[in-house]
Amino acid sequence: MKSRLSLFVLCAGLLTIGLPVIALATDAPPAAPAKSESKKNITIVVLTAKPEAIHAAALQALAAIGCEVKKDAPLSIEGKRSNKIGLAVGSGGEKLFVEIKNLADGKAEVTVTTKKTMVGIVGQKLWNEEVAAQISNAVK
Repeated sequence: MKSRLSLFVLCAGLLTIGLPVIALATDAPPAAPAKSESKKNITIVVLTAKPEAIHAAALQALAAIGCEVKKDAPLSIEGKRSNKIGLAVGSGGEKLFVEIKNLADGKAEVTVTTKKTMVGIVGQKLWNEEVAAQISNAVK
C-alpha cells in the first residue's frame, strides 16, 4: 500500500512539474480553436439602379445558373437549384436568396446568399458571387 502511495505521489509530482516544463519548451502559442465553416456565403453589392431593374436582373441570373424560383416578391427572391446525381456525390440543391434594399440617391443594396443543403453538401457550390456579378453586369 505504501509503495502505491509513493508511486502516486511520484506520478503526481512529475505531472505537476512536467506540464510547466513542456509549456516552457514550446515557443509556439497555443493553437486557437478551429473556426467552424459556415454553410452559407453572403455577397453584398451596392448598385445605382432601380429595384425593379435589379429584380429582373436577379431573376435572369438565377435562371442562368439553373435555379427554380420558389418565392418571388418585389424586394426578395428565393431560388433552389435542382439536385443532380454525380459519380460519387450528388451536386445541386443549393438555396439562393436575393434581397434588395432601396437606398437614397437612386441606389440599392443587393444581398445574395447561398445556403448549402445537407443532401449533396460535398458537391455543392457557393453561387452568390457569380449571381451578384451577373446582376451587376446586367444593370450597368
